[in-house]
Amino acid sequence: MRGTSVRGTWLDYVCLEVVNEGEERVKGCMGYLFSVELETERGPHLESDKHPAYLQWSSKDGGGKENAFTTQATLDVAEISGRVFPLVVFDERQRDQYGMVAGYSYLLDIEVSSENAGKARRKYRLRTSSDLHDNVFEEVGSA
Repeated sequence: MRGTSVRGTWLDYVCLEVVNEGEERVKGCMGYLFSVELETERGPHLESDKHPAYLQWSSKDGGGKENAFTTQATLDVAEISGRVFPLVVFDERQRDQYGMVAGYSYLLDIEVSSENAGKARRKYRLRTSSDLHDNVFEEVGSA
């Protein structure tokens, strides 16, 4: 899995590129957000108002909670569209509960699992600049 930022005409998306390294088509693949932590000078602080939730696949890969693919697919993680931006959770009605503030750094605990290709759980750092142009999304280790 690789973290990427995809810049569009109107919105920027922070995404995970999920790559199939096997020969069999990946079935029933889902992305699950376990937790969000705000990084502070005293260490990470759990954002208790951001409950575990499924992330949504990119619209170019069909959207939705579950995906099947042969080589790779894109899991949307966050939509960078203003000073407060939402994580792209599957249930759109919950997105306003998952807002993060530009200019801060967050740790996201994300698991990608499938019916036939196993699972991988990793932590990612999402750091946004106050001007919203120098966003960083990187893997920082296993969860």
